[in-house]
Amino acid sequence: MADDLPQRGLDVRLVVSGRHCRLITFTQGGIDYVVVAIGSVRGRRDVPIRAVDEESLLIDASRSATSAEILIGIPIDPRTADPVRCRERVLSSQLCQGGPIRQMLGVTGVHSVLVPVLAPANHAA
Repeated sequence: MADDLPQRGLDVRLVVSGRHCRLITFTQGGIDYVVVAIGSVRGRRDVPIRAVDEESLLIDASRSATSAEILIGIPIDPRTADPVRCRERVLSSQLCQGGPIRQMLGVTGVHSVLVPVLAPANHAA
């Protein structure tokens, strides 16, 4: 269904810390997402992808040390006990099982991504 497709908002090119980037925003189901593609990712394979806090997305982009990387700002309730792990789970789930993030990666032209492996959760004794 067309209603299930993410609705793209912004798609702009910008320079962050001297590096060319592409900022893409999209909405699905009332949830806003932001993607920053750092460097040239079109046609590339094995591009690292990371889930980050939306508010620090451009700061994280300025600190990226790889030639190409994709950062996804994933909205998480700040009261979540472990927001970093929660973002990683959302990213992994959507990339492996499908979802708006996976759909929107097609817009970047990337052929494949490298997803961080989730470390086992630490449980209190």
